Amino acid sequence: MVAQSAKIEGGQVRLPREANWLEGFKSEVAAFPNGKYDDQVDSLSQLLRALDMHHHTIRHCSRYKG
Repeated sequence: MVAQSAKIEGGQVRLPREANWLEGFKSEVAAFPNGKYDDQVDSLSQLLRALDMHHHTIRHCSRYKG
């Protein structure tokens, strides 16, 4: 996640304003690396890495600003 933190801190990652999973997701990310769970953090990190590597093929499917 260290490699992806700059994107998040720089405002390049946007989340929906409302979603039934949003509070749990934000809580897990905020607790990382000391939280009980990190599955969603791992998934976020992998997604951001994939977007870096293949942004030309999947960019239109996301709100990631690369």
